[in-house]
Amino acid sequence: EKAYEFYKKAKKINPNIATFHHIVGLFFRSLGLLHQAIESASRSMELDPFYLPSQSLRARSYIYLKEFEKAAICIANSFEIEKDNFWSLLDRCILLIMTKKYQEAKEVLAKVEKINPRYSSVQYYKALLFAADGEKKKALSIRKNGAVYALLGMKKEAIKYIDKAIKRGNEHFQYSYLPLLNNHIYDSLRDDPQFEKILETQKLKY
Repeated sequence: EKAYEFYKKAKKINPNIATFHHIVGLFFRSLGLLHQAIESASRSMELDPFYLPSQSLRARSYIYLKEFEKAAICIANSFEIEKDNFWSLLDRCILLIMTKKYQEAKEVLAKVEKINPRYSSVQYYKALLFAADGEKKKALSIRKNGAVYALLGMKKEAIKYIDKAIKRGNEHFQYSYLPLLNNHIYDSLRDDPQFEKILETQKLKY
C-alpha cells in the first residue's frame, strides 16, 4: 500500500516516462495482477518502443494468462529490435515450456546459458526440463520448489512448498491466482482438495 502511494505521487509529477510505467508494471505483476501489468508495460512501449524490458514484461504476463499467440508476437517484435536478446530468449524458453515444446526449449536454453551461464533462472529452467522428462534426481539436484515437485508428480511436496511460500509472505507471483489457475505445470495438483483450497484463497486475494 505504501509503495502504491509513492507510485501515484510519481505519476502526478511526470506520467510520460517509459521506465516509470515499466516499474509500475513489475509492481502489478508481483501482486499477480497480470492484466494491469500488461497495461502498464504497453504504456511504457508507447513512450519508448525500443525499451525491451517492457516487451518482456508483456510477453511473460501473456504467457501466464495462456495467451500464447500474443506472447509470441511480443517476443518476435523484440527479436526484430535486437536479435538473440537475452531476456527475449528467456521469454521464448518459458513460452516453449508452457506449451510443452520441451526439446525446443532445451535448444533455446542452451543459447541463454552461453550468454549468461550464471543467471539464476537458467538453473531453474533446467530443473523444469529435467522434471518434464521424468529425470527426478537431476531435477531435484538443481531446484526443489512447487513447480519442480508438481511436474514430477510429487503432489504432497508441491502443495506443502506452495502453501509455505504463500504463508511466509514471500510468494513469487507464480503462486498468485492467475498463474496457479493457468499454468499447466500444476495440472497434477488440480484434483487435490488442499490445492483447491489454496487456489480459492488466492482467488479471494486477487
